[in-house]
Amino acid sequence: MLAPRAPAGAGRDGGGASLRLAEDDPLNPSVPVTAPSAISRISPPWRQALAAMMLVVATLAVYAPSFEFRLVEYDDPVYVTEVPLVQRGLTLEGTRWAFTTFQAWNWHPLTWLSLMTDVELFGQDPRHLHRTNVVLHAANAVLLFLVLCSATRALWRSFFVAALFAVHPLHVESVAWVAERKDVLSTFFGLLAIGAYVAYARRPGPLRYGATGLLFAASLLAKPMLVTLPLLFLLLDAWPLARLPSPFSGDGERLDVRRWLTLAAPKLVEKLPFLVLSVASGIVTVLAQVSDTRLTNVFPLAVRALNAVLSVARYLEKTAAPWGLAAHYPYPSQLRLEIVMLYAGVLGSLTLLAVRAGRGVPALLVGWLWYLVSLLPVIGLFQVGTQSMADRYTYVPLIGIFLAIVWGADTLRERTGLPRALPVVIGGVLLALLCARARSQVLVWRDTRTLFGHAISVTGGSSEAFVGLGLAELEDGDLEAAAEHFRTAKRYFPPTYVPSLLEGNVALRQGRKEAAERAYLEAITLSPTLPDGYFNLGSLYLQIGQPERAVVCLEKVLALAPAYPHAADLLEMARRRAAEPPS
Repeated sequence: MLAPRAPAGAGRDGGGASLRLAEDDPLNPSVPVTAPSAISRISPPWRQALAAMMLVVATLAVYAPSFEFRLVEYDDPVYVTEVPLVQRGLTLEGTRWAFTTFQAWNWHPLTWLSLMTDVELFGQDPRHLHRTNVVLHAANAVLLFLVLCSATRALWRSFFVAALFAVHPLHVESVAWVAERKDVLSTFFGLLAIGAYVAYARRPGPLRYGATGLLFAASLLAKPMLVTLPLLFLLLDAWPLARLPSPFSGDGERLDVRRWLTLAAPKLVEKLPFLVLSVASGIVTVLAQVSDTRLTNVFPLAVRALNAVLSVARYLEKTAAPWGLAAHYPYPSQLRLEIVMLYAGVLGSLTLLAVRAGRGVPALLVGWLWYLVSLLPVIGLFQVGTQSMADRYTYVPLIGIFLAIVWGADTLRERTGLPRALPVVIGGVLLALLCARARSQVLVWRDTRTLFGHAISVTGGSSEAFVGLGLAELEDGDLEAAAEHFRTAKRYFPPTYVPSLLEGNVALRQGRKEAAERAYLEAITLSPTLPDGYFNLGSLYLQIGQPERAVVCLEKVLALAPAYPHAADLLEMARRRAAEPPS
């Protein structure tokens, strides 16, 4: 890692970019961290309060339409409407369940408790669930600003980073989607953990260290997105906290790796307890996600690896030009190797550029590495679902890109002698454009039909999107339109059992029991190791007076999923009817 240097002009208004180790011995990690006198002044509290208020106002201006939204038929039922213990509000039974369930294919007890608390306080009105998401996002923007201010003493640079975080359209999915409560809540505790860590770095002590660990654990209990936080702490140690020695000597020669590791060892050991939390959270997450095989590893590992390269680059494209955003990005039926290699070359070039530029502007290198490191858990090497990428995965990683952009742009302005007002004007115009674009994207989430109609127009269609449209038609009672959408969904790659299962449900409601049977059998053929098709088929056989066949199906359900809801009761009923003498 490169030792930070204060750039030319640093500190004229608290805008200096860097801190460094005390001058007594720049390679001795035991020397306490001190800030250069030019940037040691903390901005007056009223300026910080004004900046924080501006962030809140901007966030509300963008997300106010979501205050009147309904829930969407896209994971929201799995988190709210189809979860009886959430619908009851905050109860002792619900609290126990939150810490023991793998519902929604994850383990995030604090997210469940948060949703239960909303229902306890405000009832089942979905508008309040949306408002809590927005409040948490606004709090995250303010926290990011305050943490950066504390770490860098650069008020307006910190403000612009936080403002980009608050209003960038890629973050709409994490805020306007109630099911992503886990994202905004996890980041809330994660930013508090970073703030506690910065305080610990300034004045080490067991209480600050313990607070950092507790807040980090809370973040993981809301969503395991920040399992990479120990590595992010190391990046912050390099810049802006300047707690790590530089791998370069004063004349630019590279230091011996062993000597660097020896000097940095105390800071590396310091992260081990946090790393233990990350490993534990990762193990539980894998157990939760493999507990339901319908979600994992739909694609070969080689395909997932190639797509990971594409998605890391495409997130950058959408950061720079946030159009064509969708709730679901389908996997391409074929990945072109030359395109993947081109993107890999671009990413490699950006990394080399960040390393070279990082000698003079360490924020560039730290920001780029923050982006890459924090994306690691969600680049799709361990596949969950059929999406090739997702806007919500950028919620934390883009902080690094925003850091690199803001510090890089202002450092360039300082070195070229351009007027100080120029980046302010450009930044203001950019933020206004992003606000308008983000508000437009928020409106996409107002209901299921709009959400998936937009996804189809953007991506050209996918199984997930047409299933979503079909569910919207079901909600409106149009069974024929719903069935048509489910049939359309079956034409898209990759083929899954869900459209056939839902088509069977519609046929059953229409009284077409033979068609329902064919659809359920098709779902079983597509996913023979999953219990849903067998359960629906067994229920159908009970309805049409074939209990012997129902017993076979329901026994298969319990063999695949012993805790499958209502399966044991239906099996008992089927056995009783099968044992009855013919009338």
